[in-house]
Amino acid sequence: MVTKLDFVSNFTVVLLFAVISGLLGVVLYFSGTSGAFSILLALAFTGLIGFAQWYFAPSIIRLITGAREIERAQAPKIFSIVDRLSKKANLPKSPKILIVKNPSPNAFAFGRGQKDANIALHTGLLNSLDEEEVEAVLAHEVGHIKHRDVVIMTIASLLPVLLYYAAIILLNSRSGNREQRNSLAVFAGGFLARFLGQLLVLWLSRVREYSADEFASRVSNGKKLASALAKISYGLGKRSSDSNDSISCLYIGDNTRENPETLAKYLDLSEKELSRAIGKEKRFGFMEAFMSHPLTSKRILALKRLSERKEGAQ
Repeated sequence: MVTKLDFVSNFTVVLLFAVISGLLGVVLYFSGTSGAFSILLALAFTGLIGFAQWYFAPSIIRLITGAREIERAQAPKIFSIVDRLSKKANLPKSPKILIVKNPSPNAFAFGRGQKDANIALHTGLLNSLDEEEVEAVLAHEVGHIKHRDVVIMTIASLLPVLLYYAAIILLNSRSGNREQRNSLAVFAGGFLARFLGQLLVLWLSRVREYSADEFASRVSNGKKLASALAKISYGLGKRSSDSNDSISCLYIGDNTRENPETLAKYLDLSEKELSRAIGKEKRFGFMEAFMSHPLTSKRILALKRLSERKEGAQ
């Protein structure tokens, strides 16, 4: 569900990109550069953004969330669960465990790769979910690490930037001499290309969430993951004012601020009832295309089918 706060946050990111990319676009335009040199310059700039994002993101995430690494003695059960899941995922080493003092129930994985992975758990999640639900959430995050989703999404996030500059360079080269160029049309084309690229990135992000859910269903209890998602998204009151919307794309789920009574409806639904719930969520229509996560009810339905398939195979 796209909230007003989500819209403002995303708009801020777009505005920041517009300022940075606009400056380079102006340089390209007035310098008269074109052809191979422009392409190389755009690729170099995009590569620099990607490297900085990949290298500095873990430190920034720790800073803005206040995530604190804990030792095994502080949470032996959690470490034991993560070690077991990491072996099932064939990870080279178990991820570090961090705690975020935040009453909003959530969790996320981040890092530079499988050997430098972190799983952060909100105190609200540990206080609100039972042990099996916590294990299912951890399995989902381990799934992200196994599939190298952090690295994949970092690379994918460069696509809109590349498409933007590709469109700028292409439109510039086809518009003849400088007097004939329509700078507004050139930059409009560039931002359209970036917009389409961003939709592709968001689609890929939703696919990765389904993939992590599928992994969690295989190595843990899919029904417990479904109930955890329900609690995170539909129950447990309102999102904390301390929640970091700037990293909402990393969270396992988004608290939709629905009232607690909704929780009961989502914990034990028949497929027909859940399909009806999905129908209600479809009132958002095309808005899902602008979300980094699939609609929660769709994820729960997918997990329900995976669990039934798993039980049938046993």
